[in-house]
Amino acid sequence: MKIETLTVGPFETNCYIVIFEKKAVIIDPGFEADRITEILRKKNVKAKYIFYTHAHYDHIGSSAEVKKETNASVIMGEKEKSFFDDPSSVTCSMLQMSSKPAAPDILCREGEEFHIEGCSMKIIETPGHTPGGISIFSENALFTGDCIFMGSIGRTDLPGGDSEELKKTIKKKILSLSDNVKIYPGHGPATSVKREKKDNLYAR
Repeated sequence: MKIETLTVGPFETNCYIVIFEKKAVIIDPGFEADRITEILRKKNVKAKYIFYTHAHYDHIGSSAEVKKETNASVIMGEKEKSFFDDPSSVTCSMLQMSSKPAAPDILCREGEEFHIEGCSMKIIETPGHTPGGISIFSENALFTGDCIFMGSIGRTDLPGGDSEELKKTIKKKILSLSDNVKIYPGHGPATSVKREKKDNLYAR
C-alpha cells in the first residue's frame, strides 16, 4: 500500500490517494480534481472507490469531477446521509462554491470492509465533528478526516458538531488502537496513536 497526500484548496485539506498495485481509492477529494486525477494517470492506476470521511464541502467539493473522470463508486457513512442532504452542511457560501458534490453510491456502517487488490479497508464510525463521520482503517493506517489532528481535535461549533461525542469517539475508537497505528488526518501532518496518547491534551 502506498499513500499519496495532496493538500488541496483554500482550507489546505488533505486528499489521500491510497494505491494498491494497479488500483486505488481516493479519500476526501475536496478541491483540485485535475491534480487528483493527474496522480492516477502518472501512477497508471484506476480508482475503485471515493471515500468521504464526512460531508463538509472542503472534503467533497471536487468529487463530482473526480467521479466523472474515474467512474469510481462513492462511499459515505450511512449516518451522514441526512447531513449530506442538508444544503447548508455541504456548501461553502463564503467561497461562492456552486458545484454539487457527487451523491454516495454506497452507504457504509461500522465494521464494514471494502476489498481492493487483496487488501481490506475497514470502516470505523467516528462521530462528533459531524453526526455520521467515518474513519477508514487499512494496513496500520487510519484516515480520520477532521476527527483528530496532530496535537488537536476537530471543531464542534459547526452544525451537527458535538464536543462530548467527539471526545468519546477519540478515546474509544482511535486512542484504543495499537500505538503504532499511523493517523492521516483531514488537515495538517500525519501523526500516530502513540503520539496523540502522549501529547494531545484536547483528546483527554
